Amino acid sequence: MSNKPMPVVLLEMISGGWTAGAVAVAARLGLADHLAAGPRTAAELAGASKTHAPTLARLLRYLASIGVFVEQPDGRFALTPLGDMIRKDAPGSMRDAAIFFASHHAQRPWEQAEYSLRTGKPSFDHMYGTNPWEWYATHPDDAAEFNACMTALSGTLHKAAVETYDFTGIRTIMDVGGGHGRLLAQILAKAPAIRGILFDQPHVVSGAAPVFAEYRVQDRARAVGGSFFETLPAGADAHIMAHIIHDWDDEHAHKILSNCRAAIDRG
Repeated sequence: MSNKPMPVVLLEMISGGWTAGAVAVAARLGLADHLAAGPRTAAELAGASKTHAPTLARLLRYLASIGVFVEQPDGRFALTPLGDMIRKDAPGSMRDAAIFFASHHAQRPWEQAEYSLRTGKPSFDHMYGTNPWEWYATHPDDAAEFNACMTALSGTLHKAAVETYDFTGIRTIMDVGGGHGRLLAQILAKAPAIRGILFDQPHVVSGAAPVFAEYRVQDRARAVGGSFFETLPAGADAHIMAHIIHDWDDEHAHKILSNCRAAIDRG
């Protein structure tokens, strides 16, 4: 239990969106990347990021107060291990996740959370006039933010599951709704006897080739575009899903699982 006064604890919770926004803009501007070579002043960082130095200094001081950066006695700012996680090329980078979670398409639906609670309907659909997946299909910049975030999370959060699970006996595994295929690629890299199928919307799986090449599994993986509300490719004897079912109500979740059951090999 925190020793902070309860109003302070609650204030930190309800102002969390400000913190998310501060980390996200730092990620977008590449501030951690600019600091990778060593400490720099706010003015130097402003020149590198093409921003207004006095305003950037205020952002840097706030991020230093929460441990993302550190302000040195000479006024220069330096990376911390936490801040290093929003560097683009850092192992396990959370840069893309930071950008997505502060984006309009992740944040704005919370403005209408009461609508969802009163009607049982998604506030995203109410605000944007369509569901997120149809929105992403026609808004490539937003889709790129979402898919980059999912790729980042699969690389970081799924590692333990991939390392722990025994894939012995599986011939072909299909990742249903698998985005750019990083989770599938990790599995194939661990289990060289297995082949893989990546299934997601066509505009999503089009980004899989670089991921398969990164893990050197392109000869054992193929990407198939389609809708899991219609039909799934046959030929897999195991299916996986990550961050999928929670997106849907019971009727749609049942349809996804039924289509998986219809497509999977007997036995």
